[in-house]
Parts: sequence; structure tokens; C-alpha cells
Amino acid sequence: MRTVAATCGWSMVLLMFAGPGDASPVEADQPEPGSGRFVDRVYTDADGEHKFVVFEPAGYTPTKKWPTIFYLHGASGRGTDGRAQLIVGLGPAVKARAKTLPFLVVFPQNENLRSRLLGGWTDGSNELDRAVRILDEVERTYAVDKGHVILAGVSMGAFGAWSLGAKTPERWKAVIPVSGGGEPEFVPSLARVPVWAFHAADDQLVPPTASTDLVAAINAAGGRAFVSIVPSGGHNIGASVFARDEVFAWMEHPEREPELDIDWSQRVSMANLIGELPFVPGADVSRAVSVRVNRDVLESLSHVLADRVPTDAFNGWKPGRVETTNAGFTSFEVSLSGIHYSGRLERAWITPLSGNVLRVQLGLRQMTMTIPSTHMAGRLLRADAGPMSVFMGYHGPLWLTIDLSPRIVNRLLKLDLVQVHFHIPAHDFSISRPAVNVRGLPFLEDRVADRLVDGFAEKKPEIEQEIRNGVLPLLSQLEQQVADFCNRTVTYSRWPMPLWQPRFRFYPEAVEIDDGGLTLHLGSTVAALAPKSSSIPILAVAADGEPQPAFAADGVDLAVSQRLLSAWGALLSRSEVARFHVLDLQSAGFRALGQREFWDRVLDDQHRIPDGWEDNTEFVLAKPFRVTAPDCEPNPAAPLALCERLRMVLPSLQLQLSVRPPGEAEWREYLLADLSLNQDLRVAIERQGFAERQLTMKIEPVERPRLTTTIRTANGQWQPYEAPLIAEQFHEGWRQSFGEIARTAPLADLKMGTLALRAEACGATATHVVLRTRRPGVRIYNPTELTVEYQVQAHGTPWSELYRLAPGATHEFRPATPLLWQTTASQGGLRYTLPLGLEARVRKTAPAGVELHQLPGPNAVQSAAR
Repeated sequence: MRTVAATCGWSMVLLMFAGPGDASPVEADQPEPGSGRFVDRVYTDADGEHKFVVFEPAGYTPTKKWPTIFYLHGASGRGTDGRAQLIVGLGPAVKARAKTLPFLVVFPQNENLRSRLLGGWTDGSNELDRAVRILDEVERTYAVDKGHVILAGVSMGAFGAWSLGAKTPERWKAVIPVSGGGEPEFVPSLARVPVWAFHAADDQLVPPTASTDLVAAINAAGGRAFVSIVPSGGHNIGASVFARDEVFAWMEHPEREPELDIDWSQRVSMANLIGELPFVPGADVSRAVSVRVNRDVLESLSHVLADRVPTDAFNGWKPGRVETTNAGFTSFEVSLSGIHYSGRLERAWITPLSGNVLRVQLGLRQMTMTIPSTHMAGRLLRADAGPMSVFMGYHGPLWLTIDLSPRIVNRLLKLDLVQVHFHIPAHDFSISRPAVNVRGLPFLEDRVADRLVDGFAEKKPEIEQEIRNGVLPLLSQLEQQVADFCNRTVTYSRWPMPLWQPRFRFYPEAVEIDDGGLTLHLGSTVAALAPKSSSIPILAVAADGEPQPAFAADGVDLAVSQRLLSAWGALLSRSEVARFHVLDLQSAGFRALGQREFWDRVLDDQHRIPDGWEDNTEFVLAKPFRVTAPDCEPNPAAPLALCERLRMVLPSLQLQLSVRPPGEAEWREYLLADLSLNQDLRVAIERQGFAERQLTMKIEPVERPRLTTTIRTANGQWQPYEAPLIAEQFHEGWRQSFGEIARTAPLADLKMGTLALRAEACGATATHVVLRTRRPGVRIYNPTELTVEYQVQAHGTPWSELYRLAPGATHEFRPATPLLWQTTASQGGLRYTLPLGLEARVRKTAPAGVELHQLPGPNAVQSAAR
């Protein structure tokens, strides 16, 4: 959940401190000018309305015929939203080529959420037939080149492509199945159409022979088929395949030989299109996430701020205006042609104060207002003046001090202005004397110039007030940007199943400021996961007095309530996707639960499944899982201590056995095995050195689940049934899948400009999962035999005294900003900028000279001028 804070919590901090433009929200996905577009369509038949998508290429016109791709998605794209089929596979590749792709692309959606992962297009449903009818409609309403239609599919869709290609080979210019397979009887038909299949060598779900055997058989039958084996990637290689230009080039000219010598080691990254999925609220979790930003990090953010504000942020133009002024016994109209203004932010300070007040101080430098020309008209004279400039802040920064008090109104952040102070010292306010032309009365030019200068000098209080008045519009703009940022959807891009993808939106609930820092409390709206009914109310998950975890006194702490994870589990159990077929699982122990031989051992003669009947076995999450931290009690002696052990509680995971007599279409529930278990795992952050951190997760052995089994009798009644073999087989399958698995993942520093935050601890309290980060320091190690003499300088401070680093010794600093490091002239006088978090090593370069180089880690030594 680190991404959660980075998206909304950090965005609020940055927007409040860095101003508009520093962290702007992403706009809704709209096609760029000159780009193709995804168009939502609806097909209607006797079963109702069915959503699908057509990609219209750039420059589409019905006056010419367009080649077309007909795409069958994998199991993750099933649903009725009309958009999930775009998320992975071909959809991202089409979007990446939206300006140049010369194809129409048709994306039908499989609506059968109860099918097996690989059989949704082929297992006796009408899904494939309806998809073909959708293509028929597209051919009637778009200018489709019927002689150039490519059939493509991934995973479940690849099985559909093999099947459909064999059923109607004359319809397709070529067939491209990825990670699929088919039947031997497909071969004669497929020999009539070009085929290029793709499979990963390490696919554990569908073996590569499912593709290679078919391709070999097609070629033996006189066909023209090719296969490319991707060295790695498992079952999900759709993105890798459709990212390749070679694949699209062959789709344009499948009569040519494909480029089979693809270098698959060159990974092409494409983001999925999870944003295409409609966000339907399913749960609302109060105080789901808390972010504590301590005073030391605010200090570092103060220094980052000046670097992140664009150099032209204070540049602009104000239109001219007309004023009336008096000079002696007469009055004049003074017309200003306009005002150019410019300046820069030199320094900033962000200070938390008690009483829920945040003080932001901006040091403005070299502020200049230039009036290109001035025209004066009165009864007695007319005059024109050349450029005149007002100079402010050239002797030192002019401090704009803003005291803010944040509050939350209707889930929106409001920034109340407590006070604002801005003053321009008289010695730092000067006005250039303009050249003046008085028509017919040149002897008055000096007096007019003096009057203009005096007039602008008198306006210094107005200029100060104008700058103070500009704060309120700025705060309104910041409020809107925070609202836009928090309205974005947060996802985990590597989640393997889009239909199960956790998606969150966050909103501010409270901001608490004290003199040690600030705390943001965020509520969360969690997206529904293919709900069983549109009338299911939104699940409200209140905090109910949940204690706030203790926060460290420095760095940034992120606390995610266990209620947020449990809410997602509740949504999963309420959805249509809370079930999965045992034969779709990779564990042999689980797959045994779907084999007739197993049930012949479990069921006695009275309850044995009759010969000729079909059986179907699925897991169903009948009750929500929840996340807890067992044995994690508050420790007054160590309030910041975190527990390593988390527990996922599965109160009811049902194994459902259904049967179907010959000739019947509907399945009958036959046996229900209700399993409950607790799965523990340990999480911790390991330090691999000064700069390296990694997250370790170890899944602990699970005890045999508790089991309650019922079976349906001949009269339709349910009765208890003893079946201990089910628990034993389930336990074996769980052990094979999750066993004593230990996984590690490197944790890179969270970077914001030159500020780095490094993970220091991860674990749980009784109510939260907590990640603690700290502002890292700088470490310098001297492995040479020389004593190194050097000085350091942090931003805004003088050079330090002379340090001496002995051979084999290490010095460590914890500055708020990157550190300047410089050796003495006798040792080379080299100067370096050392980013926060860096570990550097001294290296001998000459008899007495030294330089720095970086130890392996995430940052780099940057050399500065001598």
C-alpha cells in the first residue's frame, strides 16, 4: 500500500507546499489530435444489450476499406462493463499505436463469469457465436475490408481463436493465437489460413507443446503456420507479443514470411489500461490510511520546493490601465501600456505550528515590474514616457509569510488563511527613471519624470497588498488540485487478474498539525468487483474508535488500516468473480479435487456420481477474508515496536461439487465442503547495507483446515457427510501452492526531487499495517591509507570546519539537503554534490590526491565545479 500514500497523501503534501503545477492531476483519457480512438458500441439481440468496443484508426473514413483485427480477450477481460477486455493484451498495444495503426479493431466481451479460465469462448456457451455476430454488425456499419480480417486471441481468447479459425478459415486473412491450444481435428481447416502462434517456454498453465504440436501438424498437412517461443514470461505474454512491431507488420502482410528472429530480451514496456474500467463504488472505509510527515521532512521539502518551482513561475503580464493623478493645480490621466513582472523563489520554509497551523514562508528575489510605456494627458500638456522598472528583492529575499489552517468540508480540503504578511523594505525598493517627452514643453520633462517615480514609490503599499491578495486565489487553486489528485484511481499495475484488481480512491478526512509535523487521515472508496447485483448497497466500514498507531518523531510513517484490506475481501466475496475452477489452479493437489477418481474415493456407493454424468468443482469465497495481527498488543515500553506476523483469516472457503446429467443444460449443486483456515505470514524490512533495503515476506505452514461437509440427498435435502479426505487433499494443494514460501523484493528510495525517503521498518500493530521511512543521510568511507581532509556545506549554511577521515574510517552526516563535499587543495580540491542516501568511497588518484566514487546503490555522485 506504499503507492496509496504516494498518490494521494504525498500529493496533498506536495500540492500544499509546492504550489500549482508541481503535481498536476492526470486528465481523463481523451484521444490526442490526429489519433485513433476507442468507441463504445452496443449490440442488441434476444438476450439483451451487449457492450463492445471498436477502435477507429486516425483518419478513418467510410470511403475506403480498412483492414480489421478481431480480438478475443483472456479470462481477465470477462464482464458486462464493455471495457475490461481492453485492459491487457492487445488493447494497450493499440493505444500505444493510436496515431499510426491502420486497422479497425473489434473488441467483443465475454460475459460468462462462471466459465473456466481457458474455456470461456469454447465451453458450450454462445459467447463465441455472439462475438461473431458482433463482427457481422461491424462489417455492416464500418468500411471493413472483408478480405483482410485478422483473428487474434490471448489465453482463453487464443483457445477461441484456434477454434474459430478452424470453424471458418475462409473468413480470416491470418490467425494469431497467444498462449493457447486446440484440438487435432482443427488441423485440416487451419491448413487453409496463415497462422503465427506464440507461447512462453515457461508457461505452467498451458504447455508450449499446445502450440508447437498444432503448428507442426498444420505444416505437415500442407498449411503455412509459424510459432515463436518466448524464453520467459509464463502464461501472460500478450503484452510482450503485441508490443512488437514485427507482429503488426505481419498482420498488414500475412502473405509474407514473418520475422521470427525476434530478440525477446529487449522488453518493451506498456502500461495496462485499467483506467478504462468503470469505477463503481463498492465500499467506503473511514480513516483507511494515515500519513505522518514529521518536521525534519518538512524542512527538507522546504529546500526541495525552490528547486521544483519553474524559473518562470513568477513571470507574467498584466493589461494596461488608466489612472487619474494630480500635479499641482491640474490633473492628468495616466495610461499604462501594461506591466511585465518577473521574479524567482530563492528559498522556502515550511514550519508546523501548534494549534493546527502550517506556516509557509517564501523568499522572493529579483522581483521586477516593467511598464513599457506611459502616456499622460491633461488640459495643459501631453507627455509620453519610455520604459520604467520597479526593482524589489535585489539586496535580499522578500519574505511572504502565509499561515494556513486546513480543515475538511464534505471530503474536500479547505485551506483557511489565518494571516499573511509581506513587506518590502524601503532600501530594497527602487525605481528606474524613465525617459520623458513633453510635447512642446521640454523644460518640464524632468519634473514629469520625477512625478512618475514619486507616484510609483507611493504605490509600494499597493504592491505589497496586491501580493498579499494573490494568496487567496492561490489557495483556491491548491484546493482544487488536491481534490483532482485525490479523485484519481489507485491501482497495483502488476496485479495478475484485472477482474480482481483492487482499485481505490482516497479523500481527506482530517489534517492534524502540531509543532512536530502534520498527519493526514484519508478515507477510501473501494471499487466493486463485478457485483452479483447492481442493487447491492455500498459497504460502509467505520473506524469505530480504532486507535491510531504511534508515529515516529522523524521521517514519514504510513499506516494502512487492516479494515481497508478486509473491505476488499468483503467485496470479493460479494462478487461474481469470487469463484474459480480447481482445474484452473497450478497445484496438482488442488487439481486432484476436480478429478472423478478423487470423488470416487470420497463418496460412498450411496452417493457416488452416476456414470455418464459430468462433474464440476469450484472454490467459492463464501465469506469475506480479513487481515489481522495476532498476538500484537500495545507495548507501553516500546510504543513504536511493530509485529512481524500478519494473519489472513478465511472463515468460509467452500468447495462446491456440481453434477449434470446427460442432456441437461443446468448444473446441480451436489456437495458443499466448507473450509476455514488461518494463513500466517511474516513481513520485515532487511538492511542489505547503508543504502539497500529489501522487503521480505515469508508464508508460514498452515494447519489442516477445519471442515464441514454437506451433501444433497435424492429428495433434494442437504445432510451432513463425513469426508476427511477433502481436508487432507485441500491441505496438500495449499501446501504445494503456498508452502513455506519466502519472497524478497528490493525497496527503492521514495524520491521527490532531491529528497529521498528510505524504508526503515515494516510490520503491524493490532489495527494497522505500518511502513516507516526516514530521511537518509550521507556516508563516506575511506579504504585508502591516506587521511582525507575535507569540508562540507549544506544548503544555506557556511562551509564546515575541516574534517579528517582516517584510513578505514567512516563519516556519516544527516543533512536536510544534498551535501557539498570538497577536499583541501593539497588533495586535489575536488568538489562533489552528494545526494541524500548516498554511500560514497574515497579513492586515491595521485600520490596525495583523492576522489569519490559511489558504492552500489540507488544514487549517483555528481561532480561539481572545483
